[in-house]
Parts: sequence; structure tokens; C-alpha cells
Amino acid sequence: MARKATSKKRSHVGRTTNRPVSELLFERYLRANDASYDYEPTVPGKRRKPDYHVRWGDRELIVEVKELHARRPERSRAANFDPFGHIRKAIEKAREKFREFKDYCCVLVLYNVDDWEFRDWPYVVFGAMLGDAGMQVPFDPDRGELLMEDAHSAFLDGGKMVTPNRRLARNKTISAIAVLGAITIPNPEFEQEYESRVILRKSDGTGNLPVEESLGIRIDLYRELRPTLGEALKLRVFDNPLARKPLPTYVLDGEYDARYRFNDSLGKIERVFAGRGLQEAERVTEAEFDLSSKIDRFAQAIVERFAPKRIVRFGSYAYGCPESGSDVDLLVILAGDGNAADRSLDILKSLNPDFPLDLLTRSAGEVERRMMMGDPFIREILDKGKTLYPRKGVA
Repeated sequence: MARKATSKKRSHVGRTTNRPVSELLFERYLRANDASYDYEPTVPGKRRKPDYHVRWGDRELIVEVKELHARRPERSRAANFDPFGHIRKAIEKAREKFREFKDYCCVLVLYNVDDWEFRDWPYVVFGAMLGDAGMQVPFDPDRGELLMEDAHSAFLDGGKMVTPNRRLARNKTISAIAVLGAITIPNPEFEQEYESRVILRKSDGTGNLPVEESLGIRIDLYRELRPTLGEALKLRVFDNPLARKPLPTYVLDGEYDARYRFNDSLGKIERVFAGRGLQEAERVTEAEFDLSSKIDRFAQAIVERFAPKRIVRFGSYAYGCPESGSDVDLLVILAGDGNAADRSLDILKSLNPDFPLDLLTRSAGEVERRMMMGDPFIREILDKGKTLYPRKGVA
């Protein structure tokens, strides 16, 4: 399919040479994956022109690309923020463009220019589609009480793929939402040489190397080898579970892409695909850094700056079954009795962790109330999670 000449548009923030930077990057991504495309094509029998008509192998897609820009200046201190808002507005805009293309797989591609409130975390993107993440507790009218033993996680209000009363699916024409971004590609040769030099130094009788010495080896190696091989464009694809035409499994499956689905029967989000390049980058990254040490240092920094009551690591890393690319899950329990959910942003901005992290903050009073209610989520964290602070034997 021929690539058509581009039409001129008025420039604005994020546009380059009269084209949005998001579109230029998306086209680079398509070319890197040997996909052909028409830009703003005239589709026979359709009045509207989509951004792209893409051919990926033997499948055709209709694609809309939307940029995300900050709605307000980034706050220097803790502040409430809405990670769903811009995603939901983009869904509404794409819905209008896709209205005529119900016979196609339609994909909404998002590119974040400077929206500091946006997160491409799976529960955020699926939350924008299906509703804010929360908990549902059945009520027994005969007994006049909540059935806490049957409480379960659920998507609540605000989702753009369901009607407000959540009885009917809507926006079924959108097959998936994809987030366009970049990944730094580690140099395997650099890491192999680093490991060889560390092993050699240990064999000289030094035992476990101090951090300063291992860092010195790495710095010396920087003068000889490139630690990275550059950047590659990637898509994180989130399937719409209510789509009329689901996206085929072999579409948007580039070397650095990842794909997520919501498993309704299990009530959980699963990563169902990761490209070979992404898996290798994750493997090398894991070899490059001792994740446990990084988590411990991050927890200690929280203790020093925020004086928490308790820090608990939960999720796959704590339970011993992490998947490739899994985020680290931490619960920070702060002193007090009020709502402390927004303190996570304060901690993240202050300490800037350099590993994938989902951070929850709650006050001690909130946790106590949730435990009394029998909240299964909080109970599982406290029962199965690993307490990082205070350490055993420390008050």
C-alpha cells in the first residue's frame, strides 16, 4: 500500500515540520516493522478520513493517533491528579472518527508529549476503558449486612467502553488502545564484559565487591564500550475486552512491543505478549542491576524522608513468581488517620525510583479500618507481603 503525501496542518506544540511528532514517530514505528500505510486516506464508501489505513501482514487496521498534553502546570508538591482524564477524552474523540469503520479493526494510538498526569500502567489504561479500579462488596438485605467474605476487585464508574449504568457495552468499534513510546536497548556485550571483570576481581580473593569497586569497574568499561545500542520505538497494546472485532494476536507484535488483556474469568490483567527484543532488554536490565538492593535502598530513602509506620512489598516479586516486565508493588503505611492515597506522587517525585514501581500509600488509620471491614486486598498484602520496614526485631 503506497505511502501518500502528507497534508499540511497548522503547527502547534509537539508538531514538527507541520506534522505532529506523534504521527512522525508512529510512521517510523510502522516502517521499522515492515508495515505499509496510507496517511489520511480516502476510504471507499466512507465520508471521514482516518489518520491511517495500515496493512500489517494480511490484516488491515484503521488507526487514530492522539497526543496527550498537560492540562495544568506540574505541581512541585503532592497533588491530586487524574490519570484517566486525557485517555477518556481521546477515546471519545476516536469514537467519532471510527463510527463509520465498524467493519475494520480500529486502534487508538496515544503518545504522551508532556502530560505529567498520564500513566501507561495497565490498570490505568484498562480503568479508562472499564471504570476506576475499586472494590465491590455484596449486601445481604435479609441479614442487613455486607458480605465481606465475598468482596472482590472491580472496575467502577467512568469507563468509556461501558454505559454509565454498566449494563451495556459501548465504543465496541475500538479494538485496542496502544501507547507509543521508546525503549533504551542495553548492549549485551557491555554487560557480559562487566560480569566477566567482576568475577575476575572476586577470584583474586576480594569476595563480595563493595558498591564503590563494582561501580568503578562499570565506569572504566564506559570508556571502552557503549552501554546501550540506542533507542527503539515500541507499543504497549491494551485490548478492549468488549470489542466487536478483537485485534488479531499477530498484529502490532513488534520486537519491542507488549500486549495486555483483562481476563474477566480471573478478574486480573495479564501480559499475553512480549517481543523478543523487549524480553532480551528486560533480561539484560535484570542482570545489570540487583533489583532487591535497589528496592531496599528506595525503602530506606522513604524511611529517612517520610518516616512511615511500615513498608510492605507485595505482588509477584514478594510472592516469588514475577513475570518478565512485572512492576514492583509497594505499600507505604504512613502515620495518621486521614486519606493518604495522594502521598504516593509526593514520594515518587521526591525519590524518582529507577525501577518499574506501583506505589500505594495509606494512613495507619485507613489500613486499620480496612482490616476491620475485612478488605481482602489489604489483608492479602499484610498477610502474604514481605515487610521491608520495620525489619524483624526493630520496633
